[in-house]
Amino acid sequence: MESIGGRRAEAAFLVFILSLTTAQKPSLFRKGDLVSAIWHGDSEWYDAQVMRVLDSGRKYRVHYIGYSKEDDETLTADQVAERITVVDVATNEHTVDAMEDTCQLGEDGCPIIQSEGSQRYLVFSSVGDQSLETIKNFWLKDGIEAALFDLVLIFYKSTQRSQVYAYLLGLAESHPRRVRVVARKGLKWDNFRWWMKGEGGAENVGGLYRGIWVPDDDMRMTTQNINNLFEILHSRPNVLIASPSFIPGSEGVWRYHDTHRSDLSIQYTNFVENSCVYFNPAILLHSMFQKCLEAVISGCYFDFCFFAAVDFSESAIAIVHEVKAYHPHRDESRKSELVEELGVAWKDHWRDMESFDAHGVPKDVYWWRNPVHFHSIAIAKDHRITDSVK
Repeated sequence: MESIGGRRAEAAFLVFILSLTTAQKPSLFRKGDLVSAIWHGDSEWYDAQVMRVLDSGRKYRVHYIGYSKEDDETLTADQVAERITVVDVATNEHTVDAMEDTCQLGEDGCPIIQSEGSQRYLVFSSVGDQSLETIKNFWLKDGIEAALFDLVLIFYKSTQRSQVYAYLLGLAESHPRRVRVVARKGLKWDNFRWWMKGEGGAENVGGLYRGIWVPDDDMRMTTQNINNLFEILHSRPNVLIASPSFIPGSEGVWRYHDTHRSDLSIQYTNFVENSCVYFNPAILLHSMFQKCLEAVISGCYFDFCFFAAVDFSESAIAIVHEVKAYHPHRDESRKSELVEELGVAWKDHWRDMESFDAHGVPKDVYWWRNPVHFHSIAIAKDHRITDSVK
């Protein structure tokens, strides 16, 4: 049984976090409540739903979210705990998952989160201990109240003894529907697939969000810059896939292609890097995009798929020069914890190629293509970009 439902922190760690904020009370759940529950196979905590209350609350029959009914178990009360997956990064107070009363399960057992009404934007990323500076000082520099976007963070690093994970869980009360933190091993695109499934699939996600930005966890853009990216692209519905421009000196092999130009607003292209990519939710429904998303492992080759996914349109992929991002360099003193935690190395990228072939993605779709620029839109003469990202 793999951790598709999302591995929980170890029991002692969760009890420690709860002890900081709430008085310990006897556990009493109702049918339909979303909880964390131990699975006997590995004694790990998983997302689950209470299916039946037994023996006056001393036992519970639970269904593990994302798994078949054959994996359902009857557990004692001490093997079921409050579900802690939603956090608000604007405060220092702890809370439990405030979505419990509004969550429903799809046919596959994954939770479908109900929309509050008006669509918002979304920033999604897989994060670890090294991500805190980016989250606090850039993405949420102006606070969650100033953000036009919700934030979903999948914590891929071990949660045990992680002060960053504890900090994120501790920032939880003011806006519980705006920020979610889930502990789950996995690379960014694997976690993105898992999250979309939990939201009810691509069509349901499109009904929840106007636009989705999926950056790597070290991509630096301020709150205002992210807001600008979303608003600019919302005004151009023809753009299905996009990226901000990068300031000179940013890390990356594609900087010759997407370095910031102060004279341009939009530059149409056949390629943007998937490390800092924006999606119009409409692209999530494209059959070729879905096939490529299902195949991608590390991200290698995925961005070459984008041009085919927009049916080779010369006005559907764009570099947004009115918005700037910065990708800091890594050296021996600041190695990527993603590599260390998940064992990802450049030499393993050939596995992506094998996966694309296995999923039936034509090689001329995912194979290397020369990045080219098509037409551009000049920036207004009286407009100046002043927001700093470094």
